[in-house]
Amino acid sequence: MRLYYKLLLNKILGVSYGFFSQLECKGLGYKAKIKNNLLILNLGFSHKLYFIIPKNINAFCSKSNNIVFFSIDKQKLYEFIYKVRSHKKPDSYKGKGLKLKFEAIKLKEGKKI
Repeated sequence: MRLYYKLLLNKILGVSYGFFSQLECKGLGYKAKIKNNLLILNLGFSHKLYFIIPKNINAFCSKSNNIVFFSIDKQKLYEFIYKVRSHKKPDSYKGKGLKLKFEAIKLKEGKKI
């Protein structure tokens, strides 16, 4: 019963206000840009990564390293964000990679001499 209440509440809130989330590219040379409904990421690989942004999700780059996503469907929004994020998760030592804006990353300590 509680599940259906939450799903219905998410639909109502989505239509009323919408959901947004920010993805941050952290690292030297990690950049993002959007052209013609196509998300282009440069994440330190020898090639660029291209993602087609679904029709029900709006996205724009506030800076070259911040991407803002907006949608009325919370589930589809976070599925897409985690699909993009899975290609370069944050490193546990330096924190480089793709992370959500307000996500806390616990960094490990390096070698001690």
